[in-house]
Amino acid sequence: MSDIQQAGGMWLPSTDTHMAEWLKASERVDGRGVYQYPKLEAACSRVRRFGMAVDVGAHVGTWSRILAARFARVYAFEPVPLHGLCWTRNMAGVRNAVLVPVALGAKAGTVAMVQTPENTGESWVCAGPGTVPLVRLDDIIHRREIVDLIKLDCEGYEALVVQGAMSTLCRDLPVVIVEQVPQYAERHGIAEMRAVHLLEGVGYVVVQQLTNDYILVHPESVHGGNGHG
Repeated sequence: MSDIQQAGGMWLPSTDTHMAEWLKASERVDGRGVYQYPKLEAACSRVRRFGMAVDVGAHVGTWSRILAARFARVYAFEPVPLHGLCWTRNMAGVRNAVLVPVALGAKAGTVAMVQTPENTGESWVCAGPGTVPLVRLDDIIHRREIVDLIKLDCEGYEALVVQGAMSTLCRDLPVVIVEQVPQYAERHGIAEMRAVHLLEGVGYVVVQQLTNDYILVHPESVHGGNGHG
């Protein structure tokens, strides 16, 4: 299929040169290239219960496939169809991960997506009308499902995702790793570090910063050491 290519053993869009070079040069996990693997390891090191992980901005599954080997279940959110196709190829044979082809935000609706062909990891929600479903995480995660890790990497839209996930966050108190790139947030008129500040507002504490990514843990959660049922 001419729309996709393999690099470092992973499928990704054929226009992507940035991720292709990264995956070819990266270390290997199970024989395939990885992306920002030290950050994944740092986040997982804070987790004590490996029930469910949520991968927001799953792209082609570079994190999803590793999370699926460690957690009982993975929900992956990726709204760009071609990325979803690559995700499906990369996750072939994995039975405990589900791809949800929507964008997450603070309220339900529809949006458009901006894509960067040479670096498809830089795809983001665009203001204005569109056809991509926008949903709240709280409307997808069932009350009987306990979330233990949430990874947020959606090119500046993270604060709005947090707003739409507050019930889940306050109920389950998962470990959160969130990207906060100032110029990305500005695309949406969002203040720098807004997602982190929202999480801190409900009791989360930053326990580690890795460049533009922040790992937060709630002190009352099982991951914070005090347990929560």
